[in-house]
Amino acid sequence: MSLVLHLSPELEERLRLEAEQRGLKLEELLEQDLEARWGGSSEDTLLLTATQGLPESFWQRYRQLVAKREAEALSALEREELIRLSDQAEALSLERTKALLQLSKLRGVEITVLQEQLGLLPMRLSA
Repeated sequence: MSLVLHLSPELEERLRLEAEQRGLKLEELLEQDLEARWGGSSEDTLLLTATQGLPESFWQRYRQLVAKREAEALSALEREELIRLSDQAEALSLERTKALLQLSKLRGVEITVLQEQLGLLPMRLSA
């Protein structure tokens, strides 16, 4: 099913920035938010959020920039990119942690036990 939305330019820009911070396309962000509010069980939505990761291409670029920083060869633009990538990873990690915490409460288990059950390791920003 297709749906056409008409958004104010300001709202569209805010949504695009949020999607970028989460490493998503705008459509993916909207679908996740709508699904969280209107569809599926809350446990399904929490599980989806808790298991969401960043693509390998993201991590490859992140590691490249960290290596350049350690070699003291990072340009100003690359420094800004590294900060933006770090912010994205940290924002996703926070969302994952919140979802894991809520899911652990729903299931009545410690968050570390839930992470182990789901085979999830904490995201690490170090190279």
